[in-house]
Amino acid sequence: MAANAVVQLGGEVVRLHAEVRRTLTTSSVDRAQVLGKNRKGDRQRSFDVAADLATRRFLENEFDCGLILSEESDNHRFGEADPVYRFIVDPVDGSDNWARGLPLSSIAVAVLPAERPITLDRVVAALVGGLEEETPIVCTRGEGAHRGAERLRTSGTQRITDAVVSCELNHFAPPPRVGDLFAAARAVRSYGCASRAVALVAGGAIDAHIDVRSRLTPESTATCPFI
Repeated sequence: MAANAVVQLGGEVVRLHAEVRRTLTTSSVDRAQVLGKNRKGDRQRSFDVAADLATRRFLENEFDCGLILSEESDNHRFGEADPVYRFIVDPVDGSDNWARGLPLSSIAVAVLPAERPITLDRVVAALVGGLEEETPIVCTRGEGAHRGAERLRTSGTQRITDAVVSCELNHFAPPPRVGDLFAAARAVRSYGCASRAVALVAGGAIDAHIDVRSRLTPESTATCPFI
């Protein structure tokens, strides 16, 4: 894919972040209203659906055709032509945080060629956009991860005794080996939002993120290959 096309994709997902953020921060959607379960089996709230609808509308307006794989709805194909891109989306990652007014929730988006298998090495652009932040992290193949003009870099920490580690613990009792890692680390944090935890690793704020629950789906992990 040409470099200018990748850059253009990065710009589009930045505008998608702004649209979803505007939808959730200016609407009267009830943060506490639960509608049922999503595709993953997690609790689905009214704001999850509102963000998902905003995402679909934006992509359908900005692209002639495409495939959308969202955590909050059925797979969706739009446009009459053969799709060029597949958009993997978690409209609100960290839903429990957003529902309770806690920090760290985001829209997470990855863009891949439409008719190829979903693997991390095929991601061409990705975004982790905090819902409480105006400037998202944008990742494009060959350019790394940026927050605005800032190029993000990992910390370079090599020893667990020096490391600040994030570990996702929802619905999971950690085995002894994970407890041993916690005891050895300099510090341990749990944020409740996988995409934001990975983004914190990308920027060097934490040194590693661990998830051994076997619950992560492409919507959670497809933003990772640029870190």
